Amino acid sequence: MRTFTYLIAIILLSSCNPSRYIYMNDNDATLQDTVVYHTIKPEYYLQPGDVLYVSIHSTLSETEGMFHFPGQESVASGGSQSGQMYLNQSVIDDEGYIRMPVLGKIYVAGSTVEQIEKVVEAESRKYVEDALARVKLVSYEITFMGEFGITGKLNFYKDRIHILDAIAQAGEVTYYGNRRNVRLLRQTPDGFISYRIDLTDKDLLSSDKFYLQPNDILYAEPLPRQIFQVKISDFTFIMATVSSTIGFIALIVSLNK
Repeated sequence: MRTFTYLIAIILLSSCNPSRYIYMNDNDATLQDTVVYHTIKPEYYLQPGDVLYVSIHSTLSETEGMFHFPGQESVASGGSQSGQMYLNQSVIDDEGYIRMPVLGKIYVAGSTVEQIEKVVEAESRKYVEDALARVKLVSYEITFMGEFGITGKLNFYKDRIHILDAIAQAGEVTYYGNRRNVRLLRQTPDGFISYRIDLTDKDLLSSDKFYLQPNDILYAEPLPRQIFQVKISDFTFIMATVSSTIGFIALIVSLNK
């Protein structure tokens, strides 16, 4: 029995490898105090289903609001819920267009937000010479699944967000999560692409996966030991139930003698 206990202790200690819990681990002993990583910030190209906030303003009071749907400005300025935002802002349809009063249909799929802002402003100035356009992507959602402190969809009101910032807002990867094997699912016009990400690898800082894109899905897989512990807990519960049942039967038998 003592030998078995020692064996279990050795297995548990050997599994406690600190490197698997350290983000951006660097085992280089000659690491300097300051290291510069050149991060890659890939452009995001709009897709059908994305929701845009489009605002056009002018110094001419009589033209104020002529390019907006009724209630659009009040909803945007009032910190609306996502459902109201979806109903009151410009949703890119399946053909890649948004529809706006006066301007009509504008094709936006495959373009960046900055490019669309210039297009909308140019179209608006056909009617109002000093029109200024502002375009923002409001459907910047990241989905977290698996071993995160918080799971579900989180909306980020930023132009770009990197994976460390996003994971921090999701409560980080739990003690039972595998930081070396986080799956990233990215939606593209051709379908989903699956990537494997090692959060303990410093090379992630210079990877094109460091910055997330809208509608990305992050799945933190559980470590093998969690599955092992679940099985052990189930086994312990079964053994306790069997033991209690045998004890109860033994008690009944002894009372009937």
